[in-house]
Amino acid sequence: MGRILRTAGLAVALAAAAAVTRVVRYEIAEHSMEPTLSAGDWVVGIRSPRRVRLGDVVVAEHPDRPGFEVVKRVTAVGRHDRDEGPPLAPGELWLEGDAGIGVDSTDFGPVLATAVRARLGLRYRPLPPRFIR
Repeated sequence: MGRILRTAGLAVALAAAAAVTRVVRYEIAEHSMEPTLSAGDWVVGIRSPRRVRLGDVVVAEHPDRPGFEVVKRVTAVGRHDRDEGPPLAPGELWLEGDAGIGVDSTDFGPVLATAVRARLGLRYRPLPPRFIR
């Protein structure tokens, strides 16, 4: 019974947050972000984030397939003064999966920061909930 109440409480809190903020929910559909996220995980994030940083896990539109979204980690942020990683123009991001499989920037190149639809922050299913790092 306690687990049901905790789950219901979390659902109510997420619904309330979504009503007053830019919270959006996704279900992970593939394995490229394992072990961080697995197929079937449910996550929430902030829609149209104002800022995306190195290490963030984001949902972005695939540059060659309009309307198709991918979940990847930001591994480089556009600037030319870095010694590591690919050279990127300002406003560009390099996205990669944690598992080293699947389609990412090594296949389609850098994406514009404006292609980011959400920055993910919390995996809430399966229980227990945990923050995405």
